[in-house]
Amino acid sequence: MKKLIFLLSFFTFSTSILIAQTSISGEVRELATQKTLRSAYVSLVNIADSSRKRTIPTDAVGKFQFSPVRKGSYSLRVSFLGYQEFRKNIQVSGDEAVKVDSIYLIEDSQVLNEVKIVGQVAAVIQKKDTLQFNAKAYKVNPDANADELIEKIPGAIVENGKMQIQGEEVKQVMIDGKLFFGKDATAAMKNIPAEVIDKIQIFDQLSEQSQLTGLDDGNTTKTVNITTRPDMRNGIFGRNSLGFGTNDTYKGNASINRFKGNSRLTVLLQANNINQQNFSSEDLIGVSSGAAQSRRGAGGGNRGGGQGGAGGTDNSGNFLVSNQPGYNTTNAIGLNYSNEWGTKVKFQGSYFLNQSNNSIIESTFQQYIQSNNAGQTYTESSNSSTKSLNHRAYFRLEYKINDRNSLIFTPNLSFQNTDANSGYDGVTSLPTSKLNDVVNRNISANNAVNFSNNILFRHRFAKMGRALTLNITTTYNDRNANNQLRSTNNFYGVNPSSKILNQNSNTDAKGLGFSSNLYYSEPLSKQSSVFVSTSFGYNENQSEKYAYNFSDSEQKYNRLDTLLSNVFNSDYYNYRVGTGFRQFSKAMNISAEVRYQNAHLMNEQIFPKAYNLDKSFNNILPSFSMRYNIDGNAKSLRFNYQTQTQQPSISQLQEVVNNNNPLRLSTGNSSLSQEYQHQLSLRYTATSPTTFSNFVTLMSANFVKGNITNSSFIATRDTIISKEIILKAGSQLSRPVNLDGQYSVRGFMSYGFPVKALKMNINTNITANFSRTPGLINTVLNYSDAQRYAFGLVLSSNISPNVDFTISSNSNLSYVQNTISSSLNNNYFNQNLKVRLNIIFWKGIVFNTDATYYSYSGLSSSFNQAYTLWNMAIGKKVFAKQQGEIRLSVFDLLKLNTSIQRNITTTYIEDSQSNVLQQFFMLTFSYNLKKYWKS
Repeated sequence: MKKLIFLLSFFTFSTSILIAQTSISGEVRELATQKTLRSAYVSLVNIADSSRKRTIPTDAVGKFQFSPVRKGSYSLRVSFLGYQEFRKNIQVSGDEAVKVDSIYLIEDSQVLNEVKIVGQVAAVIQKKDTLQFNAKAYKVNPDANADELIEKIPGAIVENGKMQIQGEEVKQVMIDGKLFFGKDATAAMKNIPAEVIDKIQIFDQLSEQSQLTGLDDGNTTKTVNITTRPDMRNGIFGRNSLGFGTNDTYKGNASINRFKGNSRLTVLLQANNINQQNFSSEDLIGVSSGAAQSRRGAGGGNRGGGQGGAGGTDNSGNFLVSNQPGYNTTNAIGLNYSNEWGTKVKFQGSYFLNQSNNSIIESTFQQYIQSNNAGQTYTESSNSSTKSLNHRAYFRLEYKINDRNSLIFTPNLSFQNTDANSGYDGVTSLPTSKLNDVVNRNISANNAVNFSNNILFRHRFAKMGRALTLNITTTYNDRNANNQLRSTNNFYGVNPSSKILNQNSNTDAKGLGFSSNLYYSEPLSKQSSVFVSTSFGYNENQSEKYAYNFSDSEQKYNRLDTLLSNVFNSDYYNYRVGTGFRQFSKAMNISAEVRYQNAHLMNEQIFPKAYNLDKSFNNILPSFSMRYNIDGNAKSLRFNYQTQTQQPSISQLQEVVNNNNPLRLSTGNSSLSQEYQHQLSLRYTATSPTTFSNFVTLMSANFVKGNITNSSFIATRDTIISKEIILKAGSQLSRPVNLDGQYSVRGFMSYGFPVKALKMNINTNITANFSRTPGLINTVLNYSDAQRYAFGLVLSSNISPNVDFTISSNSNLSYVQNTISSSLNNNYFNQNLKVRLNIIFWKGIVFNTDATYYSYSGLSSSFNQAYTLWNMAIGKKVFAKQQGEIRLSVFDLLKLNTSIQRNITTTYIEDSQSNVLQQFFMLTFSYNLKKYWKS
């Protein structure tokens, strides 16, 4: 027995010796100043097996720690940009922690024996869910803006004029952690000079409530945070330009930034008629979509299938000509201010005023999806002009009452006014005959007011982890529209006829919303907690539309058309109660919640026929999120699952006929139910601090039960729909319905790495999209299936600020299938190849050029095209510090620019082409304002 005890004891002791583990820690400082160095790279290499290597960055105070570390011999290596590499051998012989003496790095200008100088910039590091890119690793022209720098980082794509990173659209940009012009990402990226940027941080920002509670509610926003250089955080800087060109073109821009400590003020001014826009297109209500929507009908369902890219939509670098179709004149003023007053008050606010005039000439070809009458098409030629005026204000006030209580106020207000004048000629045809045609003229005036306010209160109890938050949101919107319609409609076939419409209509729609959420968390341990939540939401919507036909005898609009008039109210309220659990550690964060929701939808029609329709819904809404940090912070895995419901809008519920296009009528459906959505996403990111490479892969899926989609009836002969509606052959009526079976799946992968020998960065990305959208066509269920595969490659220079070039390729292959009309199944391909070059050489001579080759195939015959958009400029830097520049530029040197778009719906496949800005020459004077001072 004693021998057995001895053997067991010996075995236990020997095993403990063999697996003894400890830690190695220390701190890194700069020799000259004795200050600690943040984000220095510390590597621990096993001397016996050099493949066993771990690398971590130092923290905010220059400290590092490797744990666990087994017995053995190691080489400790420390590197930091601009400093000589430090190496030291360390022997771990027991289980006592190894504390390394302070490590002092020497600037690389001081040459020491046996020391390797590290000259490559640490391009990227991973900090939990945040990817941080070093701006110094990406060389751009001295006059570049933030968007040109961000385009070079791995995973960044510009598609249809919008920036995507890691497969998701960037929704907001922050400057040193503070929002810039609210959530207008475009304003920040086109107005912040690249030279002031120190770091670019990419992350998914949680909602205000989630940031306070620590619970991921799924309401995340893809965010770019720009960290400015410490030596440029106090000063006045900006870029101002004025130019005039051929064809009466002009542009004027002013961007002035004043940074002083926590005080940040930005003023933007813009005026041009060359489609240049440095703010979000969402500000332009109806500029590019209003006219098209009015003439194509306002069916309440979702657009299915997807859409192809448009020509001429690429960001043209220094030429800054945007992707809007048609000709656009823009005038804009913007103000952004943020500050901190004392230790209790933080303020952010912005105001934007923009006025835009847009004129579009467009040709459209649509192929109907039908099981019978295969071959029905619709051809249209249209022109429209739109004037828009928009005021937008955003504020955020954070007040720290005391150490345990805080308040956050976030109001938003916008005023919009749009006047549009449009006309079109449309023809519906079969392969051998014409079914109908229309000549339409429409004049509309629209006004809208939108207001929302969010108040978030948080109280932290004395017990660590115990907290209470209250979130209250109010919304209000008021829209008014006046519309004049004149239309001549000719119907052919067995019973040919004509119909002339001369109508005037007014629509008033108001909405009021209120929601509240109460959240309480109770800690179970230092790393876990439980929580309960309850919420209430209420939305009230009212809509009145009255349409009058013109009386020839009285010469005024006084004949009420009850088919086109309607008074409708819709109220929706819901109660939720939920509970959940949260577990968190340095490596992993898990949260899970389940909620019960009871919702009521109450519809009331007052005119022309009074009725009520009430519905009640009961749902279980689970959610789960997980974040796992692998290998320290070098790799990260994130999974998120959310469920939610979506009630139908009042325009989808209101059963009033929209006859803006008399051949394509649409109406609402008061019997609609809510949608129930499942959303899943899985993202993996990995960075290498030794090769400075970055890898991101994303998988996301969305499944919708009761999807609100379209039911379209396309008349093959004259058909009586009701007492009021008679559809002539070739005409159609669409209304929204609930159908199951809608889903979309998306995969994205990007890999980027520097090639030091070539002084270049290489970025690749692959995208795959799959979607299915159900719809009814003449009561037959149709599934519109779409597949899209995309591949992108970017080669960007990293030579010097004076030589900046980018070579990129983007290829898109799409497949479209419909279950009831296989004859329209097809695939189409578009590709663009782009070369951009910026050079500054002898005595400040500047040369810029970019050329993009676009190719389209598989579209309707007249839309298959290939062309090259080529821009060029030459300039001269002036003044002692070369802050001024005189430039002569030409846009669309070959006069080939065009715009092509493919859209897929549940009813038809559409190809369209519109006029775009073409060749002009312009002489521009620019001045870079730069004045910095020490804090």
